[in-house]
Amino acid sequence: MSVGSRCIRGLAALLLCATASAAQESRARLEFDPPSAEVGEVVRATLVLAHPAGARPAEPKLALDDSWLILDTTAGGTTSDPAQPTLARSLWRFEVVSLEPGERSIPDLTLSLGEELVKVECAPLLVRSVLREDEDAPRALKGLLELATTDKAALPWIWIGALVALAAALATWLAFRLRARSRAAPQVAPVPSLRLAVLEARPLDTAEDVQAAHFALTRLLREAADLRAGRDRSGLTDGEWRDAAESEFDAAGLSGEDRAALVALLSRSEQVKYGSERPTHWATREALASARLFAVRLEPGLGRKEVAA
Repeated sequence: MSVGSRCIRGLAALLLCATASAAQESRARLEFDPPSAEVGEVVRATLVLAHPAGARPAEPKLALDDSWLILDTTAGGTTSDPAQPTLARSLWRFEVVSLEPGERSIPDLTLSLGEELVKVECAPLLVRSVLREDEDAPRALKGLLELATTDKAALPWIWIGALVALAAALATWLAFRLRARSRAAPQVAPVPSLRLAVLEARPLDTAEDVQAAHFALTRLLREAADLRAGRDRSGLTDGEWRDAAESEFDAAGLSGEDRAALVALLSRSEQVKYGSERPTHWATREALASARLFAVRLEPGLGRKEVAA
């Protein structure tokens, strides 16, 4: 064997080792859904950790200051990576609220994976203020001045009015309870197709509105198929979800052409959610309308005849 051949084989072996090492490297990312919100609005933060299969990550803790609120924490479990059997994905979801405006992020977030510390890549959250541009402080509460300067002679009438209002509220509550008992009916959340129709009618004036609409589009479209399957697959990526939802596509009677259109719709949404593409509000409404039609077909209990009607 010539010296040149041995050098080429050696370089190839080094490249294979580097590729295998990169495949085993643990990576973590946290993203907000939607990526922009107002002060006080609830936002879902999803943390995904890709790590070697068999490793057990420690539960993450968000060390947030007083400008944040954490309402709920949910562990999504660990699933294997279909593309790379030696890797697994662990997922956690947090319901958080930002109390300050601006571009917010969670700095210095790390995960413990055995003896390894994995630094989390955090996407920013754009938080809009609820104050007008000419306001720089919370607005004064109405009614406090009038209550402080009320004539003492009027206090008995104030108490009488308060008692009458309390009695009326109690009577209204009792009547509502009696009606609820007589015709108790389960409260059913609106189906994804109906929520997509509502979203389609909302204004899409900014690039942040367009991006948030594509996040909601993907989530509701996936939820429609997951309702038919009776399983929560929100921890999967869009590509993994498409592979796992093949049986729901068959049950909904989607043709090859329908599936190609669905894959194209999800691919375009990924470019808007995670890339720099920002379509016009007309194109976004067309995407929402297409997602709504697919959701109607994927939702359980709806057949082709009902969809056509």
